[in-house]
Amino acid sequence: MLGFDAAETADILDTSVPAVNSALQRARARLSAAAPEPLAQQSLADPDQQRLLDDYVAAFEAHDVGGLKRVLREDLRMSMPPFAWRLESREEFLAVFAAADACVGDRLLRVPINGTAGFGQYRREGDVLHPFALVVPEIRDGAIAEIVTFLGTGDRFAEFGLPLRLEPGSVPPGRR
Repeated sequence: MLGFDAAETADILDTSVPAVNSALQRARARLSAAAPEPLAQQSLADPDQQRLLDDYVAAFEAHDVGGLKRVLREDLRMSMPPFAWRLESREEFLAVFAAADACVGDRLLRVPINGTAGFGQYRREGDVLHPFALVVPEIRDGAIAEIVTFLGTGDRFAEFGLPLRLEPGSVPPGRR
């Protein structure tokens, strides 16, 4: 309990040392059982993962729902911090994606984020594409299992070596 030993904790809680130790053992077992699945190891050099990410980018940019379905796991999770918005399945994600045209015309440029694959997402404003969000996919068992789209991060693109604007149809070298 926050750095207190069992005797101090027992004194604070007005209980016995064995009761504190027993509660701690039960809490550890419960936390262990509820622990989330560890993140899959991703390799920026793995050719299968690179093909999967290329297929994701192609489907996303073409607004191809069928193409996205092929690269996403059924149990896909998707979130968009800072909003408390979460999708809990591939079908839920595809239904939202298909029903809206918000991402039509958006571009994804690959960039390493925290040692794993990520993307800078650009959105059209007039005749130019501007930074919109940073996107981090998690790959598990040969498909994309989670997508976290960090909204409001456009001002951070330079820190990741991403251009601050794209002309439609242009692709910076080594980014696809």
